[in-house]
This record gives sequence, structure tokens and C-alpha cells, in this order.
Amino acid sequence: MFGDRIAVVDGGRIAQTGARDDLLRHPRTQYVAHLMGLNLVQGRVVSSEPGGITVIDTGNGRIRIAGRVEEPEVFLAIDPREVTLHTVPPSGSAQNVFAGPIIELVPEPPFGDRVRVVLGTTPPIVAEITARAVASMDLREGALVYATVKATAPHTFT
Repeated sequence: MFGDRIAVVDGGRIAQTGARDDLLRHPRTQYVAHLMGLNLVQGRVVSSEPGGITVIDTGNGRIRIAGRVEEPEVFLAIDPREVTLHTVPPSGSAQNVFAGPIIELVPEPPFGDRVRVVLGTTPPIVAEITARAVASMDLREGALVYATVKATAPHTFT
């Protein structure tokens, strides 16, 4: 069938090939992740915590993920729709909270009803929220926000 496999070309070279779902779950470069609309973070396992939480050091901060990781180094793919934004520090059970300014607000085609919010957090993260949420929270470039990512959100692979 036409379109079963995708070849992603970056700088005139094939960066990765595979089925759409494979590229979404296992992007091998920042370029492929960006093209597929994902956050991609590389890191190393630094510890395991009670309750089955693994701590990953990204070099730009730490991310806690659900489950055990066998490999010492991993990639984490995080769907921007799994990132929630807050204008005040969140309370509750969020395992990963990152504070930083909004770098850019990018309406998604074709109608702009969803907006990609590029954050200057450590590590850098992109969230995708509704245009209505942007308006109700009065989000704008330069505003400080708090991004949360559940420990179950990142997909890990080596």
C-alpha cells in the first residue's frame, strides 16, 4: 500500500525511515521528533525511587518516569498534548514540574484552534493547548508558566 513507510530527509540525508507509528514512538533525532510534533529528550538513568519511578538526568534537568528502565541511557518522547500549563505553581501529584518563560505561541493549521507553546524550561518543552486556553490564561510571549508532565506520559526507548 502506498504510504506505509516514511523517509525523513534532513540536510539531504535520510535521518530515519519507518512506519508513522514507529516515527512517533521512536524518533531518532531532534529533527524527526520536531517534524512529528514531539518533544524528544535524551538522558541517563540516575536512580530508581519507591513506587516504580525512574529518575532520568537529561543534562538540563531531571524527569521522573513511571516504570523501571533497564538501559543506562534512554530517549524520552513526550507528546505536547500530554503537557499541561499553569500560571501559578501547581499543587498535587505531578511528578515533573518545569518553570520557564513562553518563548513562542504558534497557532496550528488549518484553523489555529490549537496552539503550540514553546517554553524556555529546563529541559526545553513544547506544549499544545487550545486557543481558548491561551486566551483564558492570558498567555503571551515572555510570561512565566509552569509545565507539568505526568510520569506516565514519556515513551522511553533506546
